[in-house]
Amino acid sequence: MVTKIVAKVQAAGNVRDLPKSGRPVPENTKLDVMLQVQDNPHSTTHQMGIDFNLSHTSVRNILHKQKFHPYKITLMQELSEDDFDRRNEFCEIMQIRYWAAENPHWMQEAHTQHAQKGRYLFKVKSDIL
Repeated sequence: MVTKIVAKVQAAGNVRDLPKSGRPVPENTKLDVMLQVQDNPHSTTHQMGIDFNLSHTSVRNILHKQKFHPYKITLMQELSEDDFDRRNEFCEIMQIRYWAAENPHWMQEAHTQHAQKGRYLFKVKSDIL
């Protein structure tokens, strides 16, 4: 381990790794990824990778370089113990990401027919990779 560090210092003058030389992504593919996100901000990096024949990490890197972050929509509501089906549906909804350059800071208040259950709040939470 120490000999590798010494060799790296002698060769490059520092201990930093060399830049990665991965295969570059064509500019028109980068543009296509950005247009896809603009058309459908709920697109997943995996699906876009399949659509454009890229790895999902390449898609993520393209979005990251354009200052896009995956914002997770968080629903806050009261659920009772007998709401098993709704809890499963709620969990599936929570897997959705919204890609955008800026956090939309969107909130909507909705009232139900049962006043004692309170209110439903929809909030966007920032989860930066």
